[in-house]
Amino acid sequence: MTTRALCAAAFGLLVSVTCVQAETDAEVAAGWGLLGEWRNSDCAAPASPQIQSMKFVVKGGKLYLDRDFGARADSNRVTSVEPTLGGGIMVTVALEVAHETREIVFLKPEPKRLQTLANRSAATGEFTIRDGKIVNGGQPAPLLYRCD
Repeated sequence: MTTRALCAAAFGLLVSVTCVQAETDAEVAAGWGLLGEWRNSDCAAPASPQIQSMKFVVKGGKLYLDRDFGARADSNRVTSVEPTLGGGIMVTVALEVAHETREIVFLKPEPKRLQTLANRSAATGEFTIRDGKIVNGGQPAPLLYRCD
């Protein structure tokens, strides 16, 4: 089967496949516009449990998610980044403190806005966010705003 035929077959999958040349996770994230700081509220205010900061950064050629919750902060290795059909991106993050891996799907409804469509455990498949809504309560997941 030719590369073109394989790419056409792969197009029907949930996650699209880069068929021409493999890119690093950092390159995929940069190309999609994920790198930088994202917050659920005021970018000028210090991070807190209510104003959370997520930074997608490249360290030593590897992609990381640095989270700041005010009194608590961590840095976690992103193990996979894949574009999804519909223009989104799926980010797999190994959360070291929680000893779990999360799969998070983001969409950009506007250039400097990030919407979490899904957030689930890679091990159990249990969702905390599904279809853009927080599972516990049903309210929409907050939009994230680009800060830099």
